[in-house]
Amino acid sequence: KVVIGGKEVSLCQRNNEEWVVNDYEKDIDYDLQALINKTIDTGRSRIPEKYKDFDATRVSFACKHEGSIIKPIEDAILYCYLPTKASWGFPFLMNSDMIPKGDRNDIETEVLLLDDETNFNEELTSIAGERLFYWLLELLASRKYELGSVFSLVPNFDKCIKEHGDYKDYILKFKDSFEKVLDKKNIVPVKKGIANVNYIVYDTIGLTTSGIMTDEEFLEFADLEDVYLPLPILRSNKSFNRFLKNYAKKDLT
Repeated sequence: KVVIGGKEVSLCQRNNEEWVVNDYEKDIDYDLQALINKTIDTGRSRIPEKYKDFDATRVSFACKHEGSIIKPIEDAILYCYLPTKASWGFPFLMNSDMIPKGDRNDIETEVLLLDDETNFNEELTSIAGERLFYWLLELLASRKYELGSVFSLVPNFDKCIKEHGDYKDYILKFKDSFEKVLDKKNIVPVKKGIANVNYIVYDTIGLTTSGIMTDEEFLEFADLEDVYLPLPILRSNKSFNRFLKNYAKKDLT
C-alpha cells in the first residue's frame, strides 16, 4: 500500500501466478560513496540528502510467464519505486534507486557528481546491467521455465537505441556492463552443464538439428576442440539463436 498523509493513495498487488520478480543488491564502492557524500555536502547537488552514506543499491527485474514460458513485456517502463513514463525498450520491467525528475515521469539525466564526469544514474545503470546477467542465470538454473524463453529477455540493444535514442547513453552503459559479465561468466546450457558463450558453436546450417550428424561427428568434422554445442532443445529456438548471433564468436558460427 502507498499511504500519503494518512490516506491510502494506491494499492499495489502482484500475482505470482502471472509475474516473475527478482531482486538483487550490490554494495556501492567506497570511492563512489565518498564522491556522493562530498557532492551532497556542497549543498548545490540535485542528489537528495537521503543518498548520504549510500552503501548499497537494489535493482529488481520483472516479466510475465504463462506456465513455463517466459513472456517479454511490451512497452516496459522503468520504476524508481514508483513508475515513470521512461522506457528504454527493454523486454522487462526494471526498478532501481535511480533518481527521477521532479514530476517522477522521467529519469533524471543531469544528476552529475562533483567531478562532472560521473553520472549518478549511469553508475546505477551499470550495476543494473551486471545484475541482468545474474537474473537470467537464476531463471535458467531454476528449471521452472523453458530455456529458450529465458533468452527472450536479452534486449535487442541496437533496436533499443534506435527507438529510444534520448536514452542512448544509459542503454549503452547498461549494455557494456551486461556484456562484460557475459564475456567472463558461463550462461549457455550444454550437455555437460553450463558454458561461456565464447566457447559455444553456432550450427547455422543445422547439421546437428537435422540428424545428419551427431554432436561428436560435427565437432570432429569441423575440427573443433574445447568448445560446446548448446543443448539440442535450444538450437532451433528463435530467441536463443538471436542471442548466439549477437554474442557467439564469429569463427564458431
